[in-house]
Amino acid sequence: MKSAQRARAVLHTAPRWLVAVAVAAMWVLGPGAAASLSAAELPVGATLSVLADPVEVAGQGDGIFGAATSGETLLAGDTVRTGSSGIAVLTFFDGSETQLGSSSQLQIEQADYSGAPQIALFQTQGTSLNRVIPLPPGGSFRTDTPDAAGLVRGTSYVVNVGATASTLALLTDRDGHVGHVQVVPAQVDSVVDLVRAGDVGTASHATSEQPQTTSASHVDDAVLATLEQAAQDLHDVGGATAVSGAVASVVAQAATPAQPAAPATAAQAATPAEGATVAQPATPAQPATPAQAAAPAQAATPAQAASPAQPATPAQPSALAQRVIPVQGAPSGQAATSAQSATPATPARGGDGGPSSNGGSSKPAAAILNPTGHGDASNSLAPPQHL
Repeated sequence: MKSAQRARAVLHTAPRWLVAVAVAAMWVLGPGAAASLSAAELPVGATLSVLADPVEVAGQGDGIFGAATSGETLLAGDTVRTGSSGIAVLTFFDGSETQLGSSSQLQIEQADYSGAPQIALFQTQGTSLNRVIPLPPGGSFRTDTPDAAGLVRGTSYVVNVGATASTLALLTDRDGHVGHVQVVPAQVDSVVDLVRAGDVGTASHATSEQPQTTSASHVDDAVLATLEQAAQDLHDVGGATAVSGAVASVVAQAATPAQPAAPATAAQAATPAEGATVAQPATPAQPATPAQAAAPAQAATPAQAASPAQPATPAQPSALAQRVIPVQGAPSGQAATSAQSATPATPARGGDGGPSSNGGSSKPAAAILNPTGHGDASNSLAPPQHL
């Protein structure tokens, strides 16, 4: 069945240059010319080119894969897949091309001319790099995935179907034209429009626990340049190899918006907590060092002024004791010495260098009268004179 179907495809497929001429002629003559052609004469399908093995193809309905051959024509319902090192290119009847990277799988859903080119692909795995020629009015080119549909308006673009999401990125075409791709998610109403080269739209897989989400992002210039260089010639094996690494970067960058990295920047905004360093003005608590001002308690040293108790030195009137005070029972000659013995009242001066109960040390008193600690016992009498 598969071989018979392929045989019919070969019978109805003309050389690529002839197909291109026929399509161009139909665009020039208008839709009426196309309507005058029989269904067997309308261009259909795509031509397969194997750039690197392994590449396999399964026919419509049977699902049995076999080794692919360059030059083979694929029709609606056929599926092509590549192995870990395989690379393949599909060239459609209108000149548009799709390159399949390694470990990828894609089915042709439609590839015919119904008044205008109608091409629809269903990609279930891996990466494809697509270059779509400008379409006439009514023409359509799209890539569907399990998560979204990519509606294309004449441009180059990349599709990646990963384990958790489908990602599409818009590129500049080799003629400098940037088209338009709409990423339409399968389960939510949130279309992502890609209008600038480097724009990326992502639709996540939906599960019973996690509803589908979409996001938009933009790839950096270096990755974009790599992809656009590869899109210049989809038959270049080196360029096809570079695409896989670039697409990995696209997917990673597209995933970052979903990460709480953006909220992390909000955490940076929380750095205004650094502004909370305004709490540093609490350092005025250092003015609590006015407790040092409590050092004025040293001013309590005015208690030194209590030294005016020294004015008790007016006890000098004890000099009256110099008057001979007869001591009962004592000889008159001894009375003077008794009076001298009475003079011990002079120690009331707080110590003037004479013998006292302080053991002859008068410096503590001098320290009170003369806070500087300088001066001798004779100076200790100066304060009373100030009084």
